[in-house]
Amino acid sequence: MNTRTWFALAGVAAGSVSLGMLAIAVPKTLWTTDVIVTAIVLFLSFGSPAFLAAPMLKGHTTDAPFIWLMGPLGRFWLLLLMVAATGVRFSLVGWHRASWVTCVGWFGICSVGFAILKASTEIVGVAASQTRISGTDARSKWIRLLQTLQIQAENNEVQRALERMTEKVQFAANESPVQESRENQEIDEVLGQLKANFGKPDEVTKLIRSAEGLLTQREQSLRASRTRA
Repeated sequence: MNTRTWFALAGVAAGSVSLGMLAIAVPKTLWTTDVIVTAIVLFLSFGSPAFLAAPMLKGHTTDAPFIWLMGPLGRFWLLLLMVAATGVRFSLVGWHRASWVTCVGWFGICSVGFAILKASTEIVGVAASQTRISGTDARSKWIRLLQTLQIQAENNEVQRALERMTEKVQFAANESPVQESRENQEIDEVLGQLKANFGKPDEVTKLIRSAEGLLTQREQSLRASRTRA
């Protein structure tokens, strides 16, 4: 079973237990129409997380909306439970008009809250889709390569040059997830030559300086594209 099914089962179980407790605790003479309606509203409140979350998460390809939704939906669920429990209390003490007002208020809160959470979840989903996965980012790939070469380096000058380049890559600007910088391919080619020339410290140093120059060009290109945007 998937997550939604487990949520639904938990909500139905909790709602059923609450109805069973009310059936045992409340005398038959107190079971008026408003008591029945508020009890149903309480049951729906317990099961609401599963049924509210399903349409909110429909169509999203990442887990970011689901992770974000857990906190707001939990607070929204508690609010619905509090309002429903208040309605039950009003109906049991004979405040029938107040219990009906509470039920109407519950449906209003449910509708408005669902709309707000749905819109917020869509915003989170769009933001998540525009975020590049760290493992596919060019900077991450370069850092892994440079760190591997640092471990293998025996020449102190080469090691310091690799450390310097690694630090520059770490603090380099992020690029748009939909468009890579044109310098990326050139940097890939230069860094790809490091391992083949690892036994030539002078050549390695020269390649690193070339990569540093391309990285600077990349920073300028990204800055210029953001200014135009």
